[in-house]
Amino acid sequence: MILAPFLLSAALAQTAAAPPQTRRRGYVQALLLASYHPAASDSYHRESPNLHGTAPAVSVSAGGFLSPSLGLEGEFVYGRTVSAPQRFSYFSSEDYLAGSRDLLFNELLRYRPGGRAPVEIAVGGGYALTTVSEKSIVSVSGNPATVSHPPDRSRRQHAPTLTAGVDGTVRISRRASFTPGFRFRWIHRPDARYGETHGIARYAFELGAGIRFW
Repeated sequence: MILAPFLLSAALAQTAAAPPQTRRRGYVQALLLASYHPAASDSYHRESPNLHGTAPAVSVSAGGFLSPSLGLEGEFVYGRTVSAPQRFSYFSSEDYLAGSRDLLFNELLRYRPGGRAPVEIAVGGGYALTTVSEKSIVSVSGNPATVSHPPDRSRRQHAPTLTAGVDGTVRISRRASFTPGFRFRWIHRPDARYGETHGIARYAFELGAGIRFW
């Protein structure tokens, strides 16, 4: 009984000195994004104009915070096709709707300053599958001119990709947050001068918002 106060004091001191347990919280996040793809600075001399434009994209990710400040997640991005009229000219000419669509599979590291800030930084990279297409083709050749309509064409390209972005987090319920976000994407596409990309740039800017569920 005499030792009880001393044992209790020692136990309390040891508890106070022990580091707090980190709560590892998993989450799922979905973002609806407007993705702007500029034209490349170089071009293939038989195609004009270089492809550029805006298309919607959806980002779905799942991950968890390994500490109050650091999280790790996997991300899948489905982008709609960026398309615009383009002409190919040689001995004959083709007018068509040029298209480029990206699917991204990324691993991202998420950083929350101080472990409590309402702004997070996400960086990482992965694999990009791009579908390049020509649709509604009208071909003109010969003298006198002969008009034909070849079938639509498409081909796939595989490349590494990098991502950097910023998300805000605004709590709307105990298990959900509103998440406005910005992304910069880079894809190692073939050189635009070789005519394999329709002249779309290797980078894109995305802006949108979504929901995170804890």
